[in-house]
Amino acid sequence: MGILQQESKEIPIMRKHMLASIGAAAIAFALAGPAAAQTNTPPAATDANGGSPQANTSQASPDSRGFLRVAGQDGRAEVALAELAATKAQSPDVKAYAERLHRDHEKANTELDTLAQQMNVTVSDPSSAQQDVERRLEGLSGAAFDRAYIQQMVRDHEKAITAFTAASKGADSQVKDFAARTLPTLKDHLSRAQKLARQLGT
Repeated sequence: MGILQQESKEIPIMRKHMLASIGAAAIAFALAGPAAAQTNTPPAATDANGGSPQANTSQASPDSRGFLRVAGQDGRAEVALAELAATKAQSPDVKAYAERLHRDHEKANTELDTLAQQMNVTVSDPSSAQQDVERRLEGLSGAAFDRAYIQQMVRDHEKAITAFTAASKGADSQVKDFAARTLPTLKDHLSRAQKLARQLGT
């Protein structure tokens, strides 16, 4: 009887140990479950500063990079000529046209510079040929200046419209959007220049 009583006392104790072990195992499994699930989930992408990554715009197509360089250079030349015309033009209509061009091209240049920076494209100042045009116009005055300036604007905007039209059909969406947004303004500039050319008899 002594042995049986001793065994009967040990059985409840063993059950308690077994239940405790099972409970600990269940808790450990429950805690490990979310952690294990997390290890199978790829981490969210971040940039070097820990923020959300932006689109990799540095890999612009050669056509887009060339367009940004030329268009940016041309835009700077247009602003320089508009500033010259604002002081040298004789016709009030030509002065008003130059002021409009200055405002519109400054805005477009700001957008283009931002886009070029995103795509790691360096935009240069006006070329030597464009500087030669500016020096030639500086040597003129009165009606002769007005005619020469407007003729130059017709040529420049015909060239720009051709370039922007091609860019609006290119492969890079940001460049396409910029070119498409700017085209109506360039066409308006050309239309006004052609009208002024007729008024000036050129």
